[in-house]
Amino acid sequence: MSRTMTEEILSSVSMSDIAARLGTDEDTARQATEAALPTLLAGLTAQASDPSRALGLAAAVREDHDGDLLDSNDPIGRVDPDEGDRIVGHVFGERRGGVEQELQGFLGGGSGDLVGKLMPMLAPLVMAYMKKKMTGGGAGGGGGLGDLLGSVLGGGAAGQATGGGGGLGDILGSVLGGDDAPAQDRGDGGGIGDILGSVLGGGKDDDAQGGGVLDNVLDGIRDKQKTSSPLDDILGSILGRR
Repeated sequence: MSRTMTEEILSSVSMSDIAARLGTDEDTARQATEAALPTLLAGLTAQASDPSRALGLAAAVREDHDGDLLDSNDPIGRVDPDEGDRIVGHVFGERRGGVEQELQGFLGGGSGDLVGKLMPMLAPLVMAYMKKKMTGGGAGGGGGLGDLLGSVLGGGAAGQATGGGGGLGDILGSVLGGDDAPAQDRGDGGGIGDILGSVLGGGKDDDAQGGGVLDNVLDGIRDKQKTSSPLDDILGSILGRR
């Protein structure tokens, strides 16, 4: 059985190390990590919903990140905090402060700047996960950036249908337990709306465009996060619901 992104990252890092770096206990560190990962993913999803930004995301994943990071002996120790900070800033832009504040509130407040420290720690791991899946999950080799983006998006870049598995739809669809079947096997056009509709395990709606995509994303969050309402608000603000 394939593992989700959260499961793979949690199994690759030492929670005691994360807790020590955050200055908190392991339970708090785990709760924060399990909330921060889908929040980062939602930010990347918002980036990927814009074709030009999706192009930049594909290039960044391919050229700037190490897919072997999660397989190393000390992934957290290898993370460059400055690089992580740049990733988080790029993903959330001017919304960053609000996102971190709301996520801190979701976790119960207190603990100082726990989220502000954690997000840059996790962001390179998320990018490494994507790179690993792109290079090891059937993404076409030898092609240019257009070919790469086509495979990353699972067949939805700029209206071009592409074949082959290992796309971003496949990666994101399995992140938190969604359907990990290739986009072309889901009986639809494989467009970005359909891809994002399966990001966090939400069921695909025939009208999965715009708000429908977000509803599917948030439905997946509800299934995975038992206390979902505050996190729904955070992810809704990231993806433009509010």
